[in-house]
Amino acid sequence: LSMTANGAGGDCHWEMDTVLCGTHSIDEHNQYMYTYIEELNQSENVEFNIANSVWIKDDEEAIQINEEFVQKCTDYYDAEIYMAEFDDSTVEDINSWVSEETEKMIPTLLNEIPAEAVMYLINAIAFEGEWATEYEDNQIIEDSEFTNFKGDSENVNMLSSTEGVFVQDENSKGFIKPYKDGKYAFMAILPEENISVSEYIESMTGDSFINMYNNREYKDVIVKLPEFTYEYETELSPYLSAMGMGNAFTESADFSNMAVT
Repeated sequence: LSMTANGAGGDCHWEMDTVLCGTHSIDEHNQYMYTYIEELNQSENVEFNIANSVWIKDDEEAIQINEEFVQKCTDYYDAEIYMAEFDDSTVEDINSWVSEETEKMIPTLLNEIPAEAVMYLINAIAFEGEWATEYEDNQIIEDSEFTNFKGDSENVNMLSSTEGVFVQDENSKGFIKPYKDGKYAFMAILPEENISVSEYIESMTGDSFINMYNNREYKDVIVKLPEFTYEYETELSPYLSAMGMGNAFTESADFSNMAVT
């Protein structure tokens, strides 16, 4: 989004600048993002990879790229720039890039490239960390019965431990388990029995989440956590529009500082 904001013009730029940068200019925001990404990528005890790329259709009749925009993407966001045919081979190349940068956690991003597409700006983030306190073999209970959010019972590997940070609000309670070096942590929240997971998520806001974290208590928490995997996919444009950058998703969107088509 920040790379895209550098290519926006007119009202589109104003909206993106307001939402992403607040009271700062886009140039100040670029410098902040550069420093922030550098800090995250230099984590010693966890693997935190942030990668960016810009894929441009290799056809001057379809698009003429703004060199200043490309330079900002490379200078501040360390973006890799690719000129490509935008055919089936490009689909394969983009998917390979995303898979590699996410440690194969996201193996496929595109199934095809629409005929009208002339550029892709892609951001990939991958995080993998070791617990500050690893689970011992005797803390892993196999074939333990667990009731999932649908109310169905299933057998799982249950991780049993005593953690040291307790969190709660009026509708839930949970715990925080740090990764090595204490810079990052996993926070698990369990809604009360009379509140479904979906209802709780609907009621959650950024402020409520931060307040829960800020009001954490340091005391023993007896925890049983099932081993799990989770996948999530969503279209962000409705949320970004609601935040105030709706112009970017309309036919009147102005990206004249990015390229000429």
